[in-house]
Amino acid sequence: MQRIHSLRAWACLAALTLVLPWLVGCSSNANLVSAPTATGGSGSLHFSVQWPAGTRVIPDATAKITVTLEGLGLAENQRSFEFLRPANGYPTTVTQKVADLPVTDIKITAKALDNTGFKLAQIVRTVRIVNDQEVNADLNMAPVTVQSVVTVTSTTEVIPANQQVDVNALVEYTDGETKRPAPANTPVTFMVTSGQGKLNGQPVGTPVTVNTDATGTAVVKAESTQRGVNLVVTASATVNITGAPASASGSCTLQIQQAGDFDVVVQ
Repeated sequence: MQRIHSLRAWACLAALTLVLPWLVGCSSNANLVSAPTATGGSGSLHFSVQWPAGTRVIPDATAKITVTLEGLGLAENQRSFEFLRPANGYPTTVTQKVADLPVTDIKITAKALDNTGFKLAQIVRTVRIVNDQEVNADLNMAPVTVQSVVTVTSTTEVIPANQQVDVNALVEYTDGETKRPAPANTPVTFMVTSGQGKLNGQPVGTPVTVNTDATGTAVVKAESTQRGVNLVVTASATVNITGAPASASGSCTLQIQQAGDFDVVVQ
């Protein structure tokens, strides 16, 4: 009888040993499935922008700075900010804190604009908002690459030799997004680069410099001294808006009539 009880006890112990690992494994899997996953949350962004100063890269012509934020889940009042330049130029740094931002990547675009809305400097950064933390972003803008454009036209395409015609040079500058006329009194140099002709009555081959008006236009009077040979007038100018001079040139071809086109022979 004692041996029978011993065998039963051993059998129960063996059965328990086989069942326990299964129970532990089942319990472990249940914990993995039910464990909470961190989602949502919010953080804040603190950005700072430096105004123009003696050693800053933002041009002195800056009238305001705009900052836009782009990202998923942003509220309307978290998307754009505008800072007008103080009258005396101080303080040189402006800061802004934006709270309750969703945990996501935020694209920050800061632009320095002049009083016409032309972009003078810019920076684009992407930051990651962290839950329950404040992320700092220093916005150190760099001047944009400004290009100048010179468009040369004449009041007529075909002219007789020894007759003057106006040649207009429109000087503009662009940041790649918008275009503006060059400031008044921007020097424009005109030259005859092909054919024989005079500019503003000066001797043949003499360059002439004329300043632009308020519309960015400079005008010179050109005439050909050689019949039947086209006259090419080239204008070049340099625009300096951000401290990085940008030069460009353009040309216009004047068709000069042959002698028989306008000479009348009376018998």
